[in-house]
Amino acid sequence: MNIRNEIKSYIVREGLTMSEVVEKLVEEHGWNESCFCSRAHFASVSNWMLVLADKSPRSSRSVPNFSGKLQRGSLRYSEAKELADVLGYELVWQKRGKR
Repeated sequence: MNIRNEIKSYIVREGLTMSEVVEKLVEEHGWNESCFCSRAHFASVSNWMLVLADKSPRSSRSVPNFSGKLQRGSLRYSEAKELADVLGYELVWQKRGKR
C-alpha cells in the first residue's frame, strides 16, 4: 500500500474527512497555507494574491494541497507526527526482530 492510501485509510477509520483533518491541523498545530504549499509556490505569488487567499476558507485551498503532499510523498516527518496526533495516534519507532 502506498503512503497516501495508508494515511487516507487512517483518516477514514477515524470517521473524518480530509477537510476536517486539515481544520484540526490548522487549529491544533497552527498549520497554515505555508504548510500546504512549497516555498517556491509562495515566492512566485504576488502579495495581493496572498491577501485574497487569506480571505477565502482555508480548507478550500488546503485540502487539495494536503492531498498533493500525500500524493507526492512530500509530507515531512514533523508533519506526519502532527497528523498522527490529530488522528489520535502516535508514531512509534520499534526495533524489528532479527531476520
